[in-house]
Amino acid sequence: MLSRLQKVTSGILVLLFPCSLLAAKPMAIWDGYGKAMLNGASFPPSSVIFPGDIVQTDSHSAAKISVEGSLVLISTNSSVEFQGGAVALRHGTISINSSRAMATHAGDVTVTPQSKKESNFEIGYQDGTVLIAAHKGNLVISDNLGTSMLPEGQQTTRSHKQKGAIPAATGASISGKNLMLAAGIAASIITVSYARKSCSPKCPGGSSDSGQGCK
Repeated sequence: MLSRLQKVTSGILVLLFPCSLLAAKPMAIWDGYGKAMLNGASFPPSSVIFPGDIVQTDSHSAAKISVEGSLVLISTNSSVEFQGGAVALRHGTISINSSRAMATHAGDVTVTPQSKKESNFEIGYQDGTVLIAAHKGNLVISDNLGTSMLPEGQQTTRSHKQKGAIPAATGASISGKNLMLAAGIAASIITVSYARKSCSPKCPGGSSDSGQGCK
C-alpha cells in the first residue's frame, strides 16, 4: 500500500513541476489594434507574452500590455520590449498606469515610480531624446549622470544616443504636446476597437458579408 501511495505522490509531483516553472516565469497579456505586431508577426488578441517579446506598432495601429498591477498603452510608431517587471521603450511613446512601481527603460535612462501606489506617467523616445511626464505620483529617473526625482505634474527630458537603436519614425520632434497627443491617439484606437467588437452584429452560425448583413 505504501509503495502505491509513493507512486501516486510521485506522479502528482511530476505533473505539478512544469506548472510551477510556468507560474514562476513572468508573463503578460498583449492586445494589438490595427496592424500591431508581436515579434514581427501577427498574433491573435489576448495572447500571452514573455520577457524578451517585442510589440511594434505602425502609424495606424496601437497596442497594450497588461500585467498584474500595470497597464502599458503603446502609441503609434512605437516598439516596446516586455521584460517581466519592466518594459524597454526602443522608440516611440508609451503611457503607463501602475501600482507595482513598474520600471521603464529608454536607452540608458530608467524611469521608476517612487512608490508602489497608483501612478501614471508617459515616456517618449525619439532621435536620442527621452521625454518624461509624471501625471500621477513622483518618478525616480536614473541615467549615466546619476539619479533624480521628477515630481507629479512635471516633465523633463534626457538626451541619449543608444548604440544600434532602431531609427525613430519620421515626424515632428518630441514635445509635451506631441506626447499627450500620441497617447490620446493610442487610447482612441483602443476605445474604438473595443466599441467595434461590442457593437458588431452577430449572425446565426457566424456567417456574414461585410456591409451586407447576415446571409
